[in-house]
Amino acid sequence: MIEIKPNVIATVPRMYEKLYISTIHTIRRFNPLKKFIYITAIHVGRECYVAETSGNIIPKGADIINKILSPIKRSIRKMMHMQQVRLLFSGGAPLPLDVAYFFGGIGLPIIEGYGLTETSPVVTINRIEKNKPGTVGCPIPGAEIKISDEGEILIKGPMVFKGYNKMTPEEKAEIFTPDGYFRSGDIGIIDEDGYLRITGRLKDIIITSQGKNIVPLNIEKKFESEPLINYICVVGDRRKYLSALIVPNFHLLRQYAREHGISYKTDEELVSHPQVQTLYKTRINEICQALPPYEQIKKFTLISHDFSVKSGELTPTFKFRRSQIHEKYKDIIDLMYPKSDITRL
Repeated sequence: MIEIKPNVIATVPRMYEKLYISTIHTIRRFNPLKKFIYITAIHVGRECYVAETSGNIIPKGADIINKILSPIKRSIRKMMHMQQVRLLFSGGAPLPLDVAYFFGGIGLPIIEGYGLTETSPVVTINRIEKNKPGTVGCPIPGAEIKISDEGEILIKGPMVFKGYNKMTPEEKAEIFTPDGYFRSGDIGIIDEDGYLRITGRLKDIIITSQGKNIVPLNIEKKFESEPLINYICVVGDRRKYLSALIVPNFHLLRQYAREHGISYKTDEELVSHPQVQTLYKTRINEICQALPPYEQIKKFTLISHDFSVKSGELTPTFKFRRSQIHEKYKDIIDLMYPKSDITRL
């Protein structure tokens, strides 16, 4: 971005998350007065943006302070090399609300949309003048969307493909409903204003041994703004409780180790250090307090290397390839459960 200086950016949520976390981390290292001013600008900007996008009146005091702190918000945009950016688009996965409110609060609202390759590809999108963070907008002209009894998003319209090459009638019946709607495989809800909200994937649903149906993405999203965590993948299908594979933010973790006198030679030694284990356990327990007991993470393993597209854990849009992760890390996952629980599977 330093060389190109774009006016419009369209990318996946993970890119915005990394920018958000990096910027907040930088601001937290400012001297106390400067940090207070910048954090205030972010909080007030967020308050005004939330009120604006919710259809509420912006409090007069917040509006005045927000205008006074406009130079600070410009400075934040410059820190991210976004001083010339006018418009941001996001797609491929749900955008965390904290990230959406941060960018909107500094004057760079992110427009989310939704679609698939089979839908050419956009079927819903937020409008600049009617942007609703946390949703992927309303259907575009010609698109029809409804939610099945199972919660699956069903799509019909001229943008939907006719079928896969050499598809049999049986296969077509699996991907289209009898009345011609395409089965997206995504789970979602349509709110009272007609905006679509994506909540997960049908094939990703975890069913515990107690019969609880859990959408792992909903839990993982709770950790998206945790700076010490780069990736968290919740597991626990047919198990008694949920566990997680966690990829630390090694840049921040190594910095934490230096500041707290933790000695190590390799990243594997670092993630195994008792002080690091306690640090992550404390953060996980704090975040999980807001979740019902059956959705809380009981055990976790810190992975000593990053997830990537090349190594098979991520798709090109940085979504989890859950089946590959479960297979690749099967032995590590099994160690987080009693043998009696494992042998029964």
